Amino acid sequence: SSLIRELLLEGVQLWRVPSGQELDIARRMSIDPLVVYAEPNYRFQASIPPAGLEQITATPDDPSLSKQWAHTLMQSKPAWDISTGSSSIIIAIIDSGIDETHPDLAAKIVPGYDFVDDDTNPHDENGHGTHVAGIAAAITNNTIGVAGMDWQARIMPVRILDYYGATNSADVADGIVWAYTNGAKVLNLSLGGYEDVTAIKEAVDAAYAAGSLVVAAMGNDNLETPAY
Repeated sequence: SSLIRELLLEGVQLWRVPSGQELDIARRMSIDPLVVYAEPNYRFQASIPPAGLEQITATPDDPSLSKQWAHTLMQSKPAWDISTGSSSIIIAIIDSGIDETHPDLAAKIVPGYDFVDDDTNPHDENGHGTHVAGIAAAITNNTIGVAGMDWQARIMPVRILDYYGATNSADVADGIVWAYTNGAKVLNLSLGGYEDVTAIKEAVDAAYAAGSLVVAAMGNDNLETPAY
């Protein structure tokens, strides 16, 4: 076995162990009174946005607004009559990164991080994160693309999903911690897996305690198995 890295969660480490022995080693380590918990580094996957088009009527002039069926369900127009958001709010898109050149997003992007390549260039190689960023906070009423839910908020790309839309629980936890410690007040995770992971729970609890809101996908793959 060998140490891979320290997670951003205090006292949590990621270790490499022999393939196929992960569950057995985690079980044996959990018995040790010096170990708080041990668990495999589970795989997680992007949540695919559901299909569906529904005609809506709203104030913004974004040409693809008519395809954004969710604005009807959420009654976005009455909400926009009250407020179109605030530029003081940073929304972390913890996902596959964001296309930093996208004309409906570029002006709103703040510095982020790439946990896949371990650098500061969280460019989207999958497309999912760019899609999610547009739903959350695309530049709105600009005759381009879609209407974001929050017209004013800035967006922080935190890349944890690779080219195939896959990740692991260690990177999910690190992405959450990095986002809230770097100023994100809303953390969006449109991804999930089928294992209840202590490290992710600790990261979510820490973000919540710091005053950030964590928004997670509920799963849309039509299975009866609970998703996290």
